[in-house]
Amino acid sequence: TTTPPATTTTTIPPTTTIPPTVDDTDGDGLDDVDELVIGTDPNDPDTDGDGLVDGEEVNDTDTDPLDRDTDNDGIADGIEVFDTGTDPKDPDTDDDGLVDGEETERETDPLDSDTDDGGVNDGDEVARGTDPRDPGDDPGTDAATTTTTTTTTTTLALDPDLDGDGLTLSQEDDAGTDPGNPDTDGDGLGDGDEVARGTDPLDEDTDGDGFGDGDEVLELGSDPLDPNDPGGDPDGDGLPTPLEIDIGTDPNDPDTDDDTVDDGTEFNRGLDPLDPTNPGPDCDNDRFADSEEARAGTDECNPDTDDDGIIDGDEFDDGSNPLDPDSDNDGLEDGTEVDIGTDPTNPDTDGDGLSDGEEIDLGTNPRDADTDDDGFSDGEEVNGVEGDDRFPSDPLDASDPGGLRAALEPSTSAFSFVQGTVLGLGAALLALAGWFLWLLAARRRREGVPGAPLNLTVADEGNVARFAWDPPTKGGPPTSYILEGSDGTVDDDGETIWSEFAVVDVDDPEAPGTLALPVTRTQGTTSWKVLGENEHGRGPASELAARLDGEAANGGTGDD
Repeated sequence: TTTPPATTTTTIPPTTTIPPTVDDTDGDGLDDVDELVIGTDPNDPDTDGDGLVDGEEVNDTDTDPLDRDTDNDGIADGIEVFDTGTDPKDPDTDDDGLVDGEETERETDPLDSDTDDGGVNDGDEVARGTDPRDPGDDPGTDAATTTTTTTTTTTLALDPDLDGDGLTLSQEDDAGTDPGNPDTDGDGLGDGDEVARGTDPLDEDTDGDGFGDGDEVLELGSDPLDPNDPGGDPDGDGLPTPLEIDIGTDPNDPDTDDDTVDDGTEFNRGLDPLDPTNPGPDCDNDRFADSEEARAGTDECNPDTDDDGIIDGDEFDDGSNPLDPDSDNDGLEDGTEVDIGTDPTNPDTDGDGLSDGEEIDLGTNPRDADTDDDGFSDGEEVNGVEGDDRFPSDPLDASDPGGLRAALEPSTSAFSFVQGTVLGLGAALLALAGWFLWLLAARRRREGVPGAPLNLTVADEGNVARFAWDPPTKGGPPTSYILEGSDGTVDDDGETIWSEFAVVDVDDPEAPGTLALPVTRTQGTTSWKVLGENEHGRGPASELAARLDGEAANGGTGDD
């Protein structure tokens, strides 16, 4: 039999908890003293992250709370209990010779020893080389005496889980989720977790109560399927009314103590939302008080200590490191990751085995585990698959290593073979056409200085001025952008005097440009322009941006 796949590394939050008590800190049904004896974490209701709380594993299912896959069949215990219906303590629930995880990969029924009811159990069919989903090729049938089946050995899963969320490709197709994104709706819960729990993996707030599913499960401890739990949040400070009443804050005032820090932020940071002197002054207005900055080691009067484009307070709240411009060491600064939509605290946002920085360098999509949609993850194509000489292959070419994954698997009929071949050829032609068009565009832009960047805008976002622009459509590709600003001063000849504010290196010349500067650096500047530069020199400037004060800037370009 095929070696079962490794269990998913996606953390599955616990499905049910009870209110925490003095004896049971995490509300998992086990007293803290008992957890220390067992070895589970008294502060984590689901120590092994399998979707079953520790108390449920010890008292009800008799599974191992320290092992997410007790029977080592390739399916996490919580998935077996809530999704597949298989036995989390029996690796082969239907005793057909195939472990449960292998059956989900082959799309046979792990609860039925003879999926196709042809008279031969699934394990024997696999050993003989017949199809356990086709009753016509079982011994004793007419088809069995006339059909020759050719099998192919492959180290690749028949129904892979490309993004590591616990759902195979076919299961993601059934659920409507993105097979290249482990958290399709971006609510903090993996798609597989949501399917097991009963929440909607396509809706970040399943019960429509204003709190995301991930926030309810991971932070508030409320039921993401109950719109009345944890209650409303009329003041929008991130704290539900019942919690505000419990801690004494005003549920209709987002900043009860009027210290300019909202109640939710104070509560989540362990500060006192009822004390206007706590946390105290904030020299640089970065939503991180001086007293907090002193403890964290950040600069009290610099809103962005590590100059990564994200103010210190936001980094602290979002989990990135305000002292490290690249918190996850993936080769991309945190601000860049926020701008392009990757996770600055996860070096491999799409879970394909390549870091986000590597993907930018290679030209693959760090938010899509399978950039060319050929059924093989980018990491498989770049790093190779042990025992398969088709790899490494090109992660940007859908025809390499040979078309769609389905076309490389054992075919059960001549039609399947023809269908797979056509799909593979079609994918190859599409990829070739796309490559040809891209190459033509690249050749047209190979020489000369960059053209003028387009659509420059500047937005005042409190403590940060954020600039954005589109790449030039003429000239050669830029290797850097230069942002210049003016306060309206002119020289003796009446020409506007411009000052250089920042130089932005370009990783992808086709991608929009972005830059964030502390507002303190932009004060007094009323006009902005951006220029592209490469080895041939600087190109023409963009049109002037709107002023920070919201007034319209004068038209035309900033070439004067």
